[in-house]
Amino acid sequence: MFVKYAVNEDGKTAFSLVVEKGHSHLYDMLHLGDALHRAARIDDVHAMKSCIAEGGNVNGKDQNGCTALHRAAFKGRIESVKTLVSNGAQIDLLDDGGYTSFRLEVEGGHMQIAIYLIAHGAKANVVKNNSSLKDFEMVPFNLNCFKNHPSLVTTPLCREKERA
Repeated sequence: MFVKYAVNEDGKTAFSLVVEKGHSHLYDMLHLGDALHRAARIDDVHAMKSCIAEGGNVNGKDQNGCTALHRAAFKGRIESVKTLVSNGAQIDLLDDGGYTSFRLEVEGGHMQIAIYLIAHGAKANVVKNNSSLKDFEMVPFNLNCFKNHPSLVTTPLCREKERA
């Protein structure tokens, strides 16, 4: 059992006490950035804004090196992605596996988020950790899953046959 889930005699967890007392600077030290990650994963924008307003680290990482943006992008939570980016989330941070939020989003097939992240500076070339934290390599990236997406297919307004 993790200490963060232990409760006192009033039934309050460490997280509840930190929030109640306004000690938001302790979120990451206690590894309680979980609230922001959970809110991002389920697209609870109100809870995300509350966590951020109380000092939650928008770029804080979980035990796997994932940020809230990694979670939101992978789950296809566009409103969460927008909220995180507008509050300073770094788009190209790597998780412990060497993946950016953009890479996770593409693997999840969420085109709207891909377009949003690219428009906000995400790099399509993905860097992957090469078995040590010192060595990184460029990984070929396949965007074929998006080639027929309606947002990318253009239809001419006037076709040649219609003009004749």
